[in-house]
Amino acid sequence: MMLARADSGKEAVEFSAADMCAIVREAAEQGGKLARIRGLHFSADVPNDPVWIQADADALRRALLILIHNAAKSTLPGGSVTITFEARGGFAVASVSDTGMGIAKDDVRHIFDRFWRADKARSREQGGAGLGLSIAKWIVEMHRGTIGVESEIANGSTFWIRVPLERGGVTAGEANVLHATQTHLKSGERPGNSAGS
Repeated sequence: MMLARADSGKEAVEFSAADMCAIVREAAEQGGKLARIRGLHFSADVPNDPVWIQADADALRRALLILIHNAAKSTLPGGSVTITFEARGGFAVASVSDTGMGIAKDDVRHIFDRFWRADKARSREQGGAGLGLSIAKWIVEMHRGTIGVESEIANGSTFWIRVPLERGGVTAGEANVLHATQTHLKSGERPGNSAGS
């Protein structure tokens, strides 16, 4: 079990440069299958351009899949699960929203605790030990990130994962601008000036 191995120091994550957009798309592709099997509307809004982070891609994908599976299981047929992604303020932020039963305000503060379940009767029907969100939290924190939820009874939930961008928040687009500027400087041109100006 991942958390038990983490407590003993035997579970490790291996970091390398990874495209967060690709991680989110892959998780959405896998998790979307369960959502559709359950008769849900499923959509993912993820940019095509890469957004680089330092990550264990497999572990972070697992954390996202936990959120997607939870959203699908808590939403009745005909409802929807939506995945969104953006890079802002030096962080990559992935969100999983659903139109499910929601979580009571008093329960939100416990939702990431080990073995804790907001709806014990429903959890018994669905199986599981109540460790999924705890595992997701551990994975995200190993990436120096944060995980959270906004929810209201009968109005669904939005879980989000936020992890720092690589190289102090330089996105792919910003990296392209920086590279172009450095190229101009090396060639003796001023940034923004053409040869004929």
